[in-house]
Amino acid sequence: MKSEIKEVNDILEEIKEIVPKNLKDKVEEIINLLNENAPFSLKVSKVSSMLDEISEDVNINPYVRTRIWNVISLLEKTIS
Repeated sequence: MKSEIKEVNDILEEIKEIVPKNLKDKVEEIINLLNENAPFSLKVSKVSSMLDEISEDVNINPYVRTRIWNVISLLEKTIS
């Protein structure tokens, strides 16, 4: 599970560097949330919801949208 979280954090750091400023703050919030000491399933649920919201933003490019969907899939895989 730790390796998946590391991979998710790495992808989110990459995404944070290429999204518009208004989304950088949201991605940073997601990274911080993943690193909090809270029940894992609760974090995954909240993060997935936040990422889904970001993926619907019209200002992001298709590559970023695909990377976000990859992160959501990785997170869902860790709780199943």
